[in-house]
Amino acid sequence: MSTNKLTAKGLDFSTLPELPQVAYLKTVVENLWQDQSLVAIWLGGSLARAEGDRFSDLDLRIGVKPKDLTKWEEVGLEPFFGAEVLAHHKLNFGTSVLHHLIAPNGDIYDLYIQSVAQDLSPEARIVFACRDEAFLAKLKTPASESSLTFPEAKAQDIAGMLEFYWLNAHKHRKGLDRGLHLLIWEGLNLFRPILLRLKFIELTGQDFGDLRRMTIHSMTPVVRTLQAASSSSFIDTVSMVTRTPDDLVAAITALNNDVSKLGRILASRYDFPYPENLETLVLRAWQEYVSTLNS
Repeated sequence: MSTNKLTAKGLDFSTLPELPQVAYLKTVVENLWQDQSLVAIWLGGSLARAEGDRFSDLDLRIGVKPKDLTKWEEVGLEPFFGAEVLAHHKLNFGTSVLHHLIAPNGDIYDLYIQSVAQDLSPEARIVFACRDEAFLAKLKTPASESSLTFPEAKAQDIAGMLEFYWLNAHKHRKGLDRGLHLLIWEGLNLFRPILLRLKFIELTGQDFGDLRRMTIHSMTPVVRTLQAASSSSFIDTVSMVTRTPDDLVAAITALNNDVSKLGRILASRYDFPYPENLETLVLRAWQEYVSTLNS
């Protein structure tokens, strides 16, 4: 958190990292700070944690008095960003509002406006300016955010995943036989995350849940863990090219093999019955179908 040059009224950019986004960020902050309804303006996210890179979003935070919050729910943002905002999605949380947007220069901003009566999130902060000494003291409170963790994996959830996988894997023959290759391709996008989830559980004992509900931020430690610890054959399975019908068959077969291996390991570790009969039926039917393609 910036403390070297921070005053109750001035803007302090002294601890911003040297990244391409920073020059434009300074302009946006200067434009915003001209609005007297702002009590404070600061930066959170990866740049405040000194973990940002040239593609990082800008997690810009604003504190306003409770009576001014409504204004910032509907405010036009173009004057602050110097031109038309290219995309804008607003989320209202009652005592705060988030403007998720793409700025005219292509940078992505999370412009979060909160009432100064609301508690601060325990994140790292680079404070640019503050007009209130009491709130400035809160902003100077050291960050206490912990590293991202996931809940312990549960046997019933793993068993459910395996049953879901084998039940739906039994449908591949139908899609292939009807020539619905794009449908099979989309199905693989559903099954590969299951394999990633099972592998992550094997490596860590934690379960990150539904991959489709994750963000780049929450997925980053998952991907780093998987990439660091997984074999080349596992990486090959989850990244196989699927341009042709033969590619699709190969990808399904590889997925079946890896899910079978991981599922048995986890069933033993978490002491639940592996769906042996279900897998046997599905694999037998699959092998019979593939043999007809090769005959």
